[in-house]
Amino acid sequence: MNIITKKIALLIIPLLILVVLISGCTSSNTTSTNTGSNYSTSSSSSGGSSSGNVVVKIITNEEWSGSVGADSNTRSIDGTGNHQENMGSADIVSAVIQKETNSTGMLRVQILKDGQVIKEESTTAEYGVVSVSASL
Repeated sequence: MNIITKKIALLIIPLLILVVLISGCTSSNTTSTNTGSNYSTSSSSSGGSSSGNVVVKIITNEEWSGSVGADSNTRSIDGTGNHQENMGSADIVSAVIQKETNSTGMLRVQILKDGQVIKEESTTAEYGVVSVSASL
């Protein structure tokens, strides 16, 4: 049953990100000209991002997978332990990350802008999912 739950969650993750991005686009009067993916990745335990940049930070000792999105660009990511995904300068950022283990260890996901935490969510549930988004 855990495999079925996992597969369902992996199907729902991109849909949740799409809904978040669409709902953010309809409530904003700004126009984005970002046509390409401008994110980069790094494994890091240090905080913060460079000036004007947005970072999705994953804080955990667990194995995880999910999706991140900036404006209209989304991508799948996975890993083990702490990680940060540099999203460049974006108006709308979202992340949906799932623990890949049945442990009760902490999974925390933060959205940072200019080194400041804008939004964060966490879970300790087995195979728990964290969904976080922010309009910047």
